[in-house]
Amino acid sequence: MTLRDRDDPAGAAERHRRALLRSEERLEEAADEAIRSFLRQVQRSITPRALTAATSDLFPRATELFTLGQAARWWEEAVDENIAAEVAAVWRTGYFDTRDGTLVRSSQDAVSGYLANVRDRLSRTATPTLPEAAFDKARVALAAETARGSSTRELSRRLAAEFGWDEDATFWRGRKEQATRSISDILDELGPPGTEAREQARLNDPVVRELQRESAEATRHIDRVQSEWQTRAERIARTESCGAYNAGALDAGRVEGAGVKVWLATADDRTRESHLEASNACAALDDYFNVGGASLEMPGDPSAPPGEVINCRCTVVFADSCAEAAELYPVISPLRAEQLARTEDSES
Repeated sequence: MTLRDRDDPAGAAERHRRALLRSEERLEEAADEAIRSFLRQVQRSITPRALTAATSDLFPRATELFTLGQAARWWEEAVDENIAAEVAAVWRTGYFDTRDGTLVRSSQDAVSGYLANVRDRLSRTATPTLPEAAFDKARVALAAETARGSSTRELSRRLAAEFGWDEDATFWRGRKEQATRSISDILDELGPPGTEAREQARLNDPVVRELQRESAEATRHIDRVQSEWQTRAERIARTESCGAYNAGALDAGRVEGAGVKVWLATADDRTRESHLEASNACAALDDYFNVGGASLEMPGDPSAPPGEVINCRCTVVFADSCAEAAELYPVISPLRAEQLARTEDSES
């Protein structure tokens, strides 16, 4: 067998962890560009004519801006153009990190099948999908701005903020200042701070309460460290890199005829308790690991419950038998893993 971890089994977990981090960085760039491309398509659809049509009736219609079907098509195109090739590269990284040798024909078919599932998952089965999230943002923004009597210009600025890659704090600072001024205008007519009439209005006046709600909403947007879209890109990168890397590794283990597979967790305070408990678990190649009550073929298994997959950093290694695996792959304590992580941070 030419399983690479046999040359340095004690360092297998750390070697795979570093490779997975490098893969995640590359995939995050691809996910960033995919989402940026999608958002540009959304923004191009929000024309003055579309805004007028969307707000021409009593009830605003987000479908006049874009439909969910259109958004789904834009996202599928962005995934194909930006993410698919990088996921395939991560799959191959996991494969060649596991075995020395060429990519055999069956493995070429395996990576193609894996990519088809990735496209389907990112385009249709995430909860909510990115197109659904975009459509909901448009719908909520239309309803909110129409209810407050905003102009088309104001609505356009709100939508630009919602679909901007970076958090558009300028828009929300203006909204907060406007709400604050309006509250002061109402309360100042009732007397100086502390007077009973002013305090009653501050606590109970429905107009003041609505303005306070708007101010709080603006504050939440201003305080947000990064946009929802950036968070999505990070989640895609972490989740898909783990699944693709380990899928490639698992295929390499099969090609080499390994007898068993072993789950190795990144043992630190960021790791789920269920993944720590699964660490060093051993199973036949075609069997499943029991992780948090769920059956996973490998870390990052795309068919597993999201709670056991999203942001996973675990990896899979191989041996001839579970007895051999117990000798080859030592359990890394959380303390040791933390020391390794600190060392890596200081070197980067």
